Amino acid sequence: MHKPADWAAFLAVVLIWSTTPLAIVVSSVAIDPYLSLAMRMLLSLVILGIWFLWQKRAIPFHASAWQVYFYVGVVGIALSMSCAYQAAQTLPSSWIALIFGLAPVFTGILEGFIFKTLRLQARHWFAIVLAIIGLAIVVNDPERHMSSNLLAGAFLMIVSTFLHALSASMVKRVPIAIAPVDTVMGGLLFATPIILLFWLVNGAIIPEQIEIKQGLSIIYLGVIGSLAGFLLYYQVLKVFSATMSSFVTLLAPPLALIWAAWLNNETVSELLIIGAGLILAGLATFILNPAAKVK
Repeated sequence: MHKPADWAAFLAVVLIWSTTPLAIVVSSVAIDPYLSLAMRMLLSLVILGIWFLWQKRAIPFHASAWQVYFYVGVVGIALSMSCAYQAAQTLPSSWIALIFGLAPVFTGILEGFIFKTLRLQARHWFAIVLAIIGLAIVVNDPERHMSSNLLAGAFLMIVSTFLHALSASMVKRVPIAIAPVDTVMGGLLFATPIILLFWLVNGAIIPEQIEIKQGLSIIYLGVIGSLAGFLLYYQVLKVFSATMSSFVTLLAPPLALIWAAWLNNETVSELLIIGAGLILAGLATFILNPAAKVK
């Protein structure tokens, strides 16, 4: 029997994940995307660092912990999120949410085809085909007047989602369990210097001014999107079944479409709805019919 606090955490994660794509788009308008991402991660790192000092908590630094921090920080944050922020320069937030929602499909492909820990059946491959068709419909929506920049953004977002799934798969292969707060802290320690380096290599451009809504978006992403989002999601994984936890990925994209249309005046066309429906149908097939583990 789940407690009200457990369901509150679940709903909070869905809300956070559904608003993050829009916040990313808003926070990186007229700002170097690497600088926007670096400010977000620095804010998260400072807040969590103060909490560690207050608690007099020492972060684990043994060999297995370093592996986890590398997979989370370098692959899952620095590389994956850098691609997402670059994609946000041309993609509407609704597209970002839909493509990132494909993470469980990428995880299924990695676990079934690359690592061979899951036995994918015909229905899973059908789900993959459904999701691919849905994605193709979304990116070929004539109302968006597909350009090379938009196509490049979609490709970067696909790469970002793949790296996110790869990070999660690799963390599961480290033979030790690390507390979520230590995982997030270690990941931030690895990711933040790399993102700052990306910004320096990209020209270290500092905007003359940052608008209020951009600043608020960066603060929201740093405090809520990164810290609260990660920690609450790990709590959801702890108290709910894997199937129920996966519903976060299924529920967030439709909500993201609503936020995009309501708060950012993004066009939600019939083709976008059809494509989104096929993507979500593929996701639902994966979630409701999980692949069996290879014995």
